[in-house]
Formats: sequence, structure tokens, C-alpha cells
Amino acid sequence: MTSPKPIIDREKGVIYLTERQRTEQLIKPILRGRDIKRYSYEWAGLWIIGTFPALKLNIDDHPALRNYLESYRPRIDQSGEKGCRKKTSNKWFETQDNIAYYQEFEKEKIVWNPVSGEYFFTHIKETMYFNNSLFMMTDSSDNAPSPSLRGSEATEAIHKNKAQKADSSMDCHEVVPTSRNDKLLYILGLMNSTLYKWLITQMTNLVETGKYAYGAKDKIERLPIPKVDSKTEVEFIQIVQEILEKKILEKKKVDSSVEAMDCHAHQAARNDTQKMDSSPNAISSSLRADEIGVAIQELESKLDNLVYKLYNLSDDEIELIESMGGVIIALLLISAIDSRLPKLTKLLIENFEKELCEAFRFCDELKLPKREYQGKIIWAELARKGNSFVVDENGLFTMAGSFLLTINDKTQDCYYLCSALNTPMALFYLEQVYTKLDDTGWQWKKDPLEKIPIPKITEFNKHIANEIIELTKQVHLQRDESLEKRIRECFYEIYNFDDEEKKFFETHFLTKGDI
Repeated sequence: MTSPKPIIDREKGVIYLTERQRTEQLIKPILRGRDIKRYSYEWAGLWIIGTFPALKLNIDDHPALRNYLESYRPRIDQSGEKGCRKKTSNKWFETQDNIAYYQEFEKEKIVWNPVSGEYFFTHIKETMYFNNSLFMMTDSSDNAPSPSLRGSEATEAIHKNKAQKADSSMDCHEVVPTSRNDKLLYILGLMNSTLYKWLITQMTNLVETGKYAYGAKDKIERLPIPKVDSKTEVEFIQIVQEILEKKILEKKKVDSSVEAMDCHAHQAARNDTQKMDSSPNAISSSLRADEIGVAIQELESKLDNLVYKLYNLSDDEIELIESMGGVIIALLLISAIDSRLPKLTKLLIENFEKELCEAFRFCDELKLPKREYQGKIIWAELARKGNSFVVDENGLFTMAGSFLLTINDKTQDCYYLCSALNTPMALFYLEQVYTKLDDTGWQWKKDPLEKIPIPKITEFNKHIANEIIELTKQVHLQRDESLEKRIRECFYEIYNFDDEEKKFFETHFLTKGDI
């Protein structure tokens, strides 16, 4: 008699449910936040080992699983020691949290990603687990042992070493809703509608700041769900069912092949799809993927109109709500400009020109925020050459290892002071009062820098100072040795140096390459 095959293939890192009678209740498919799409999802072939304390398991009843988990000891021990998980009263092979509500994952549900610039709600009929990056909504009338809307707790037993990514065309998400949980489909239609997308953004900081909005449980619970008559509910459900069906077909058209999955938990989903394809309402397989996409857009538009009708919205109100997409894009552009991200700004302008024009159509007087930055001088503490001072007027931040200097006296100028600090006279003074770092570099500390004697701009030297300022601005745009030489000559004049003094500074530093 041969021994049973192990459930873990160590070379591939894929879990096989070959000991089903004892392990299928523990090894479940798991989704990540990135897997959730609008009305659908793409399972990446990941699994979770659900050794939840609430199950009160005896790990010796699952020898193959025990042997696999033991290979990760002592890292998964819950002893609190260094290199282990935090100390709990749970057994070494169990998750850290109790997960008493694990049965909720077995139910039909609506799942969404709570952190996203745009919310995606999807319908999942079969068993599917996920960690605390996702939230779910189940039907509380379906003998639910826990609240109908909750986020899952994080679990520690996610298994993925070198798991082969499952073909995203697999039918694991091809679900045709039944009449059992039709209320979920009605809610799904509301959540994915344009009006509810608008409502969610109003409840968060998305519109105000242009950042990602957090759609947690408490925010979604506050969304209004209108009670409708059975006829209206059926109309909603039929549209949502058609969208789900077309989403499945669209995915099939995009993917070139569909592989069968050796997991009975997803066999029902595949059977449901086959029934759908043979039904009178089945979509013609002759449609192209782009044609299916157009059909989905038409259905979603039809659904939007039903939602607008529920709230008796006027044409002006509908126009305002539907234009919010453009407003968000405009806010994103403003945020990119304000954050000084030229690449992102360029990308937005190139790809969203039409949307941006539409977004600003309703507010001709809108002006982009303009921030004026006080000019400052920046320099590195360590410099290979003697002087490395530069003027910044773009609000740049500096890191450790550099300094900045601002001017409060409005009669003075950053460009003038910057050039003064870049002269051989400043370097000479530093050399006299402060030791050079080594033969190849200088150290510009703040304290000695503040003591360098630099003539202020006065009525007597203002004409020379203005020339220095203009020349320095040109040098900031493009280095030019002749301009830099003229700046030095201007400072020699301000310092009232004679020819010998000029020659000293020109030869003492310039010949050594420190300037």
C-alpha cells in the first residue's frame, strides 16, 4: 500500500488538496486588494492555511500540513522571543487572531478595497478568503453567525513561496447570482453606480485634498440604501446580472486560454458559467472584446439612470455628479503642480487634456493655486571644491548634509550674497578661521560661514551689486567662465582691492582649482 501524496509541493510551492478529507477545510484561496476589480476579481493562485484558533484543531490530525508548518519553526512560534511571532496563548501552528467569524468567508458576499482612489465593489459567490486589506458585506438573514458587514482580521498563515501565478482566465470568479442573495446584487449595483461613487467621495477627503480616500466599514455603513418595490429591485438585479455575465465573457475574450482548476471549491463556479452560456440570455460568443466593453458601458449607464430616478435628481444635479470625475482629475493635476512633480504633471496634461477642459468648463474664474517661495541659498557641508553655493526659488527641500540660508532684510539679495560666498575672498577667510577638511575637500560649517565679512548693498555700490545680481542669474541658467570672471572683478571693485590683492586671490585659489 503506497503512502498518500503530500499536500505540499516544495519545488513549486503550490498546495494540492490531495488529502481533502482532512485538509480542505483548512486550505482556502485568498485574495489581495489588488485583485479586486469593478464587478469582478482576478485570483492570483494564492492560498491561506486557515489554522484558526476558533477551529480548535489538533495539528497531529494533519501530518502533512504539520510537517510543512514545522519547516518554518521557530519563526512561526508565538513565544515572543527574537525572530518569532509575538507572544499569545494560541498554539504554535495557529493564527494570532481567533478568526471566529471564518464562516463569513464561505458565504456569498460583496467585497471592496477600502483604500483606493476609485472604489471597486465586486460580487463573490464562492468561498474566498482575504486579509485586512479588504472588507466584505454579507446577507445577515443568511444565518450569519457574525455581523453582516465587517473587515477580516489579518492572518499569519498566508502561504506563498514560489507559487505559480494562476492563469487569470480561470473560471474561479465566473459566478452567476442566484435568487438566494439577490439583495446583495441590488446593493452591488448601487455601490458601483456613478451617484454612489460621488457620495463616497463626499464622505471622505478625496475631493478636498486630491489624495486617496479610505472607504472603511464605518463610512460605507452610512451610505443610504433606498427601499424599493420588488419590480424595481428585479430591474436592478437583471442589469447587474447582465453586467456580471458580460464581464465574464469579456475576460474570456481577452485571455487566450482557460485552464481547469483542481479545486472543488471552484467547480461550482465553472458549472454556473456553463449554465449561463446555455441560457436564453447568454451573450453571443461572436462579440469582440471591445463590443462587449461598449455593451457593459451601456448597461452601467442604464443602471445609473435607475439610481438617479430613485433620488428624483434633476438634469442639472446629474450633470454636476457626472462631472466630478473631471474635477478629481483637475484636483490631481493641481496637486501635482503644487507638489512640483513635473513628470506627473506632464503625464496628466498629455493624457487627460479633454477631461481637464471639461472639468474647468463650469468654473471659468478658477485659478490654479500659486505659491511664491522665498529665495534661499543652499550649500553642501562637504565640498570637493571650495565654493558650492546656489540659489533656490522653487521651494526645494534639503536633506542632512546640506544647509540653507534665507535673507530677512529686503534691501539685500540672495543672488548677490550667493556670488559673494562663491568668491575667492570668502574661501580665503574660511581658510584663515577654519581648517580645511583635507587635501581634497572643504567643510562649510554654519558658524564660520556666518562670520565671513561681506559688504552689504548700499546706495554707493548698488549699481555694481545690480550687475552682480544679473550676472549671477545668468550663471544659474548656464555656467559661463567669462561671466564668473566678471562677477569676481565686480567684487574686487566693491572690496576696493588693488592689483596685487587681485593677483593674490586669482593665483592663490584659482591655480589650485578651488574656485
